[in-house]
Order: sequence, then structure tokens, then C-alpha cells
Amino acid sequence: ADIHKVPLDLGPMPKGSYAEVVKGPIRRLDGTTRALKMDDALVDALLADIEAGVAKDALPLLAFTLERLYEEYGATGHLTLDHFNKLGRVKGSIEAAVERAFNAADKDSRIPRDRDARVALLRRGLIPWLAGIDPDTKAPRRRVGRLSEIPPEARPLIDLLVEQRLLSTDVAKDTGETTIEPAHEALLRQWGLLQGWLEEDTGLLTVLDGIKRAARDWAANAKDRSWLSHSADRLRAVDRLLARPDLAANLEPTDRAYVSACQREERSARSRARRVKVVFGALAACIIGLLALAATGVLEPNALKVQARRLADLYAPAVAGLPGPLSAEKEHGLKSGDRFQECWNCPLMVVVPAGVFRMGSDEKDDEKPIHTVTIAAPLAVGRFTITFDEWDGCVAHGGCPARGVAGANFGRGRQPVINVSWNDAQLYVKWISKLTGRTYRLLTEAEWEYVARAGTETQYSFGDDESALEDYAWFSDNSEGHAHPVGEKKPNPFDLYDMHGNVWQWVQDCYVKSYQDAPANGRAVPDKENCFRVLRGSSWDGRAVSLRSARRSGNRPGLRSINVGFRLARTLNP
Repeated sequence: ADIHKVPLDLGPMPKGSYAEVVKGPIRRLDGTTRALKMDDALVDALLADIEAGVAKDALPLLAFTLERLYEEYGATGHLTLDHFNKLGRVKGSIEAAVERAFNAADKDSRIPRDRDARVALLRRGLIPWLAGIDPDTKAPRRRVGRLSEIPPEARPLIDLLVEQRLLSTDVAKDTGETTIEPAHEALLRQWGLLQGWLEEDTGLLTVLDGIKRAARDWAANAKDRSWLSHSADRLRAVDRLLARPDLAANLEPTDRAYVSACQREERSARSRARRVKVVFGALAACIIGLLALAATGVLEPNALKVQARRLADLYAPAVAGLPGPLSAEKEHGLKSGDRFQECWNCPLMVVVPAGVFRMGSDEKDDEKPIHTVTIAAPLAVGRFTITFDEWDGCVAHGGCPARGVAGANFGRGRQPVINVSWNDAQLYVKWISKLTGRTYRLLTEAEWEYVARAGTETQYSFGDDESALEDYAWFSDNSEGHAHPVGEKKPNPFDLYDMHGNVWQWVQDCYVKSYQDAPANGRAVPDKENCFRVLRGSSWDGRAVSLRSARRSGNRPGLRSINVGFRLARTLNP
């Protein structure tokens, strides 16, 4: 208690200093009865193996390999490159330790004698508890698990790997539980057997991680059904995971409850689709009969067609129990963060509060000057950019063009609609406004930056750290050269997805080269003849710098591109 403690900051060791870690202790033995020599060629080869992966576990892996070298060949008094090669280098050191664990297993009656059975048991004990796949990079990653999670039948074999120092245990300070993890990340890269298992299970491990992420979000949002993100093909992938008891055992009660809720929602969606089909069939029969009357001159054809289309668009979904336009009372009662959907294939909207913010930045000339903008009234904003599912609804009803708007082999469904011009977006706005009887539109540029920033003044809605962009956006570093289904990354503080990246988003304004005379009330820059239109948000092929909240671009309103889409706003009545 009387000793004065002096904390020392041990920063990361420079990579080049690892050679001294090897040579220093050997020099300490010079002139003693335990003198030991080590060839420089061995030191070079050893460090080349250790540093190849630039892993954070290089130092413990170096100690592990040196110990194996000394145990096998230290008695010669001279360690050589040939000794290292006979050992199988670093990879051989790991595999030799596994074999020692298997040999020790012969003395434990709880462990099966058959080697294939032991291998299968080892796989159950390691994956996914201690080894998994990073869902973003698809690279192997080690996990810290609770010892109590490991399947009981695999525990004796896992304990032998701990004895061989391939796995290590600890006690969690917050819970007092015993934890276990791979002692070396290199196990996942250098041990061929484990590496093969991870490659085989990459898809299912990614599905498992996706369930856990989605379940956490669902539970954190009062288990709201709008947070159920697994359906159709994603839900079928969940079924394949559930068919693997060894992997499905990693699902917590909340994860299983989330999956069950998704399955119920999928069944409900199918039931709704069947009801819609029946109702539309009945309506079609009625319309055909009425058109026949029109053909005889009893009814005026054009007026009849207009009324028939409106009847099908508005009332059939209501008869089938699907969403309809908000009543004045419900609209008046909306609060910030509330969500609504006004037809069965209309976009899901989120209510955003009124507010004041500073627009622009000092980064580029067309982002200057920084100026204060007031968004005087709440508005509703699409939670996602418009998808092909939503666009195809407009096409089916004759409101939007099918020709020219293609998916570029990225897929359709929940993929953001692409190859849509500003003019195409206006057709969608006109169609959905007529369908619902409500005022849908593109966001103004000021509104877009306001909802993208979501109360922040940093470069991105989550701060200034570019490394965090992976969690919020699809961009050139992680998109693999294509757009991705909406809503797969984290939302911003206003609960809006893909405000950074995935696809550029058309807004209403004409593009101007500075904000010198920009409106301070959040309205659009007035239309001018032949003006370019503003694009915001960047896309899947954009660099991190282009995803900043203030970044803007402009292009001709007829442009169609594989990285351009749009998002809707909806004016709310006070």
C-alpha cells in the first residue's frame, strides 16, 4: 500500500523492432552454460511469417512459435532455418499443437476415439462461439465467448486446446463469468482445418450476424413491426441457418423471437397478397362489365376508365386491409419519428421535426457560404430511397415509364431504383400524389441537407471519423461495385437510411454554383429554363469525401445513370 505507482504507457511496438524481441534474450545468455545461437536467416524467415498478416497478435504468436522451436531443437544449442522448415514454420507450429491436443484426448473417455468424430466435435466447439466472419469485410474474426456457451459435449476437447495455449480463458470483470477466445488471431488464417470450416460457413455466419443485428434494433425500438427486415429471400436464408443446429444454437431468445416475428409478418404479407389478388379480380370483372356498357354508348368511356383506375388504386387495397391515405385527424396527431404508409406499395415515410441548421461547408466553392436555414414546419421523408418494388407499382398503373429504367444486373425488389432521370422522378411524384390525394414531392436541397445532418454539424451524420462510414453507407470501399438493397446499413439520427452513399438522390432545386443568394426558408432555388438539377448523397462508387452531408453535384434533368435514384418528401397539413 505504501508503494508509489507510476503508470507507463506501452504503445504498439514498431514492426521493425520484433527482431530485437528474438535476439535480445539470446544475447543475455552469451558466456553462460545456456548459450544459444540462432541463424540470421531463421530470424528473417520467422519474422516474415509473423508479420505477413500484419496482425494485432504478432507478439504472442511469435512467443508461441519460438517456444515450439526451443522445445524441439533447443538442445542442439544452435537454431537454424532448417529447424524452422522441419517444424512446418508458423502454420506447422499451430497444427502440431492441435495434434498434441488430439493425442491427449486419447486419455479422456468423454472424447470419442474416432478422429472424424473428434474433428466434428471440435468444429461445433469453435464455430460460431470463438470464430466467425466479419459481415462487412467477409474476413475471419475471432470472438470472445462465454465458456458456458460452448456445447457441453465439446468442452473436454476445447479444454485441451486451452492447455496447448491455442485458446485462452479469462474472467469478465462485469459479470464474473469465465470467457474464452482464440489466443492468436492467426489461428483463423494459418490453421487450414479451421480456415476451411469458416470458408464453408461464410454465408450462414453472415446470416447469423445479420439476424443478431436486426434483432437488437427490433428490440431497441419496442419490437415495432417496421423494424422486421428479414423477408422473402433473406428469410429463406434464415431457414437454411435454422437447419444447422450447431450454428442456430448461437441464437439468443430475442433473436428467435425476432425470427418468429419475421415469419409471422411474411405469412401475413402472403395472405394480404392473396386477398389483393381476389379483390382485384373481382374489381376487374366489374370494370370489364362497365367497359362493355361504355362500348354500347350507355357510359362515356374516358370518364369511366379514369374512375375505374382510381377505384382499383385506392379502394381495393383498403378492402384488402392494407394502408390508405391518412385521415385529417391522424395526420394532425403525427409526432416526430412517427411512420406511415398510405398505399400498399407507397414508400414508408418518417416524420421529421421542424428546426434551424447551418447549411454548407468551407470544403468546396459550391458549398459556400455557410448560412442559416429555417425549416419552419415538420415534414415527412421517405425512410429509404424509392425501390424497384415501389417504382414498378407506378409502372403497372401507367404512371411511370418502364423503358429505360433498368436494374443494371444489380437486381430489383428492394434495390434502389436506378437509371431514373429527374424528369422520371417527377412522373412518380405526380402519380403517387394523384393516387393518394396528398402532396408528395422531391425534397428541396435545403430540406435534404437538414435531414441528412439530422441535428449534426460534422462532416457526416455520425461525426467526422471516416472509418465509421462502413457502418452507415455503401461506397467505393465496401460496395463491391454495385448498389445494395435499401436499409442494410445503420440509419441516421432521424431514422433515415442511406442518406450517405448507395445512390445519388435527385432533389427539386436548380443547381447554382454557390449559396450566395440561397433561400433561408428551406424552399427550392427557383426554376430556370434548361437548368441542371441538384444531386445529393453520393453513391456506391463514390469515395468517402463525396459522402459528406454538405457535398453536392448537379446534372441535366434527363440524365439516367446506374448510380442515381431519388427519395420522396410529403408535405404535412398543420
